[in-house]
Amino acid sequence: MSRMDVMAYVLADRACIADVECHAVAVRDAGQRWWDVRPMTDPRELCDDSIEMHAQALAYLEARGLLTRHPQHAHLVRIAMEDQP
Repeated sequence: MSRMDVMAYVLADRACIADVECHAVAVRDAGQRWWDVRPMTDPRELCDDSIEMHAQALAYLEARGLLTRHPQHAHLVRIAMEDQP
């Protein structure tokens, strides 16, 4: 992988994580922080383009293994990089 490819992945990872941190709501469950992503895809609050962009960011993070969903509540997610120093 070229240096440019690595930079592109790093930037995409950071941008998608920032989307979650800025547009989702932080909640606690069993002492752990989760992000409630429902506000990111709420058609009552957002235009279709924003919903599509947020859905793509969530799908990207999940495909990259950087996002995990709560076992009982799919709207709650964790960002894997938060667990790393």
